[in-house]
Amino acid sequence: MGNNRVIASASTSGSIVQSNHYYPFGMSFAESSATSQQPYKYNGKELDTERGLNLYDYSARYMDPVLGRFNTVDPMAEKYYSWFPYMYVGNNPIIRTDQTRMIWDYPKEAEKFKKDIDKNITSLNKDIAKNQVELDKGGLSEKRIAKLESKISEANDRISNLTTSKGDIDNPGADKDNIYDLSNIPGGNIRSDQDVMGVNLFTP
Repeated sequence: MGNNRVIASASTSGSIVQSNHYYPFGMSFAESSATSQQPYKYNGKELDTERGLNLYDYSARYMDPVLGRFNTVDPMAEKYYSWFPYMYVGNNPIIRTDQTRMIWDYPKEAEKFKKDIDKNITSLNKDIAKNQVELDKGGLSEKRIAKLESKISEANDRISNLTTSKGDIDNPGADKDNIYDLSNIPGGNIRSDQDVMGVNLFTP
């Protein structure tokens, strides 16, 4: 989640200067500090304590760790109108983070999906190699040749789509106009949905 839990001294002793523990929405407890405090804590975000504010600075807006809510409307609220516009990560900070301040990130799920994509690409490459070996042997009918070439072409197209999907998973925040949700769909496939309306962007 990017939380800064322990701050150590830069000296050779490496003694602990500050330790932080957090409730799910970022409110600290059992915090200890020695000679100094550094402000970057939950999600690696700065805790603004000036004049007793005690809000996390997420750049686009501030988040109150006591309430587990942002204090202003989400700039992308119109993209998912069924959700409370002040909500932090869909009210589930255990599996989601909001590093970009306007979309939800699913780091663990994204890594799992990328591994699944790599497995699919490996399997497709094996199929291509197998079909190519049969083609290279020769002595095949035109119908069989056309079928094998079609399979190879389809597999290459799928590999291209899968590679694009990996890029989309790595950096959904590059698209500031949409919100993405990674989810499993029937058949063991993966998709990235645009908005909460379920527009299928890609299906490896």
